[in-house]
Amino acid sequence: YIKGFRYELYCIARAAETPTCVVYCDTPEEVCAEWNASRQDDAYPSDSLQGLLRRYECPDARSRWDSPLFTVAPEDPTPQQAILDALLRRNAPRANLATKPVQVADTNYVYELEEATNVIVKAISDHQLSVGQVAGDAVAVPGTATKVQLVQNVSLVQLRAIRRQFLKIAQLKPPSGVAAISAMFVDYLNNNLTPTP
Repeated sequence: YIKGFRYELYCIARAAETPTCVVYCDTPEEVCAEWNASRQDDAYPSDSLQGLLRRYECPDARSRWDSPLFTVAPEDPTPQQAILDALLRRNAPRANLATKPVQVADTNYVYELEEATNVIVKAISDHQLSVGQVAGDAVAVPGTATKVQLVQNVSLVQLRAIRRQFLKIAQLKPPSGVAAISAMFVDYLNNNLTPTP
């Protein structure tokens, strides 16, 4: 009945990619009090009912978590077809990073990620030191059969910058296992190694 709670429900539905709507029963306070009094055994005490009515925040169709909004007074017919259309025929909202469930990685995942990427950066650096000019070389690296395609010599600073970018991305979408980490990092390197001027 408060907008913070409605927003929380909206986020849960969005994370599940499920359409929602808000049906607001616009009932006058006097009618609420009458209905409450007629409940006899399970009626709210008068002060509790007044507290609920004071704290209630009316939905606003301009807020995305209150939209679509259907306002129904006690004497109005329920807009059943419009509610069904909103729930069944409308596209579900897409989950975004704020509402997507966090993928939980293994406890040693970050360590494995750091180790696997460090070993590959070191292998590329060692290859360049031993060979000298590497334009067109396909460098075999530990952990994967995929080779790093070097267009030209790459500085250690550039390799570390690309590695940092990859680490951020890989922590959002963790691959499974060290072999997958190595293969993904090599693919990322091959897509991001560009000649320096």
